[in-house]
Amino acid sequence: MMTNSSTSVGGSSVYLGVGDSIGSNVNVPDGGKLFVFHIPQFMTNIGLMKLFQPYGTVLSVKIMADKFGKGRGFGFVGYASVESAEYAIKTLHGRQVSIELSVVYHRS
Repeated sequence: MMTNSSTSVGGSSVYLGVGDSIGSNVNVPDGGKLFVFHIPQFMTNIGLMKLFQPYGTVLSVKIMADKFGKGRGFGFVGYASVESAEYAIKTLHGRQVSIELSVVYHRS
């Protein structure tokens, strides 16, 4: 089962699954594309993009998925500049990523 996330693009909601990509047709400069591994199963492309945005302009994001839409634990992030990519590597390499969850009772 594919996990979907939504974001607003041009006033319309866009739903993205794990295997979908953000900005896949954009030309990323040499040295601006990062390989990211150990991506948690719960992470979506939008979540990965939000994690990397503080370090520069993100042009593309793609978490690789199997044929069932389940994340394979690795993906790619493309930056507009090599400097942003280097900054992200220096800041995020080896960092443990967690997510804050909201847990509520399910009423049947």
